[in-house]
Amino acid sequence: PKLPPSVIMACENGTFAMENPVVSPDDKMIAFELWKVAKSDSRELMGIAVIPLNLNNATVIRSLKDGEKVPIVVKGRATGPRWSPDGTRLMYQVTNSDGRRDIWVCGADGKSPINVTKGVGDNFDAEWCPAK
Repeated sequence: PKLPPSVIMACENGTFAMENPVVSPDDKMIAFELWKVAKSDSRELMGIAVIPLNLNNATVIRSLKDGEKVPIVVKGRATGPRWSPDGTRLMYQVTNSDGRRDIWVCGADGKSPINVTKGVGDNFDAEWCPAK
């Protein structure tokens, strides 16, 4: 079926879920958490994915195999992506095994990750400065 022009990604058959989407400052890309939905009560965080923001050609996931095609730039327990004001980097949080969170920054392609908070405290909901 043809999707409405405002749909960026459609996940059918309860395969995946897209959460906390953020559009890049130039409106060309979208970063989001990608969750694999095993059952109605079970989900697995795959990481942060980045896809082109193309309202005329939605990414459609019909099976778990299709989900493998979604480019995950930060794998694992990364959540809450935020674009840098110039769109070249992503900031996100990673939950450690003890339940505390660290703030990380990487290139928009996921390369060169840096742990900004280095395990000191519980850090979340960070914003770039100057904030948009």
